[in-house]
Amino acid sequence: MTDSLKPTITVEQFLAKHGSEERPFVFKLGGNRGNIVFPDYNAGSVDEARQTEHRIQRAIDPMDAMKEWLPAEDYAKLEKLDLNARKIESLFAMAHAYVNGEKRARSQITRNALDAECPDPTPFSMISGDGKRIIFPDFATQSVEAVREFYETLRIHQNAPEIILRTWLDEKSYENLMALDLNARQLSNLCNDVVEHYMAAKGTPGESNAS
Repeated sequence: MTDSLKPTITVEQFLAKHGSEERPFVFKLGGNRGNIVFPDYNAGSVDEARQTEHRIQRAIDPMDAMKEWLPAEDYAKLEKLDLNARKIESLFAMAHAYVNGEKRARSQITRNALDAECPDPTPFSMISGDGKRIIFPDFATQSVEAVREFYETLRIHQNAPEIILRTWLDEKSYENLMALDLNARQLSNLCNDVVEHYMAAKGTPGESNAS
């Protein structure tokens, strides 16, 4: 009975609509520095795509994920750019969204556009009644290695906010904060407020193609 049903679409029509072309994401460096090309692993076999995505998801951070994804030559180019952790995270999110077919995801971005779209956010600061200021720097504007070390401190000392704060703040800001004599819950809530501030500053990776 099913042999008599009219087909919804022929194989030829399906291939004409979706094809098998690759959809690499391109990071344009400008000048004579060439491009960094993120291969479209979904253009390979199901097993190859699954294995690549598995390696990416198991990576400790976006930079490590891109090491699993990019050809060695392109990864070496990326390392030489000395992008901060915030820009690395945004670049990875854009590339991953496009290769995985998210609607309105861009297919490329230039180095200048990435710099413009990922400015350093306004630092989170708190001022006491006597005018002493406490400034929480955004670790994501530092190197990937510095961010990894900071997150390791967060992991090890997640129940000891005073240790995290000593790592996070400069000496003057730490002294000013300790002078407030906040209790453990208040310190924990303060850390959460700072994290929320910087998470909001990340925003959403841009859409459409950048020239």
